[in-house]
Amino acid sequence: MPHSSVTLFYGLWVKTWSLAFAAETYYKTKPVLLAIDLILLRRRKGNLVAEAQDSKTTARDLPEEVWQLVKQELIDEVLWDEELAALKRYRCPTCDRQAGDADRRSDIVSSQGLKSLLWTRWGTPSSCPSCYVTLEAVSPLVWFEHPASCNNVEELLSNFDLHMISSVTWKQEQEPGMWTDFYEQSAIAIPLQALKKCSPGLSDSPVLSINAGLSSDGYDSFSNSKVLSFSPEALRLPSNAELRFRRLVSTYRLQVVDRVKSTITSSSLPPSTTDDSAIGASSQLETKTDEFGKEEPRWMLWSLAQPWD
Repeated sequence: MPHSSVTLFYGLWVKTWSLAFAAETYYKTKPVLLAIDLILLRRRKGNLVAEAQDSKTTARDLPEEVWQLVKQELIDEVLWDEELAALKRYRCPTCDRQAGDADRRSDIVSSQGLKSLLWTRWGTPSSCPSCYVTLEAVSPLVWFEHPASCNNVEELLSNFDLHMISSVTWKQEQEPGMWTDFYEQSAIAIPLQALKKCSPGLSDSPVLSINAGLSSDGYDSFSNSKVLSFSPEALRLPSNAELRFRRLVSTYRLQVVDRVKSTITSSSLPPSTTDDSAIGASSQLETKTDEFGKEEPRWMLWSLAQPWD
């Protein structure tokens, strides 16, 4: 039956494929990253024991900044492996054979001739018609089909005190010739807690879900509505809210997308004593609608209407 929902959240939209790559990277690097974190913890406490080595520098002597660089380098390498695996899975045999050294480098430099036509970075295939044919046979790409994939995403986000508000993704309508699979987006947000659940499955984001009532002949028989109230505490953000998103995006190279089309602001002006100050306040209010950066989290209201099953 038809279904619609409205979700209030504070967060960002990211390209779904970048979130999928990040989740798999987190899953594969988790043991090594935990080991490095344990080394750093013991180093801070002064009880790190290192085996005797021929070199003068041991794990105990390395500064923490070096260990952080090691972690980031590991994450970047595995992210590239995930991207390369996706490329090998979907690109045509010719591109796969001709890629050569490009597949062994994450900082690919475009070259002359055939190399410029190859599909060597994840995204819409550049100019190869055979890759388009291969993609058409498998499209749409499904990133979170298996529960394990969703679990990896949630575990990754929980490490940054974030979560994915829904497994339902959003595909942006593109101009003719643009591949929608590469523009699929997922929303990540600060978890919010509902005091009284309004529908089954409601957990970390306030959601109003409505199913249309049906008569025996299958047509809508009545309208439906729900109301959800908010306490002031529910909308109070943690002090490190923006830092959580910044760390996640920079560490796992997420592709942030700004899909907001308009901003809700107050229609009333602040109190003022002169007309000039009122004009200045009005001007300031208008500019605030565009003050958000692409990678800056914000409050958003997401409406979703799904057709008949």
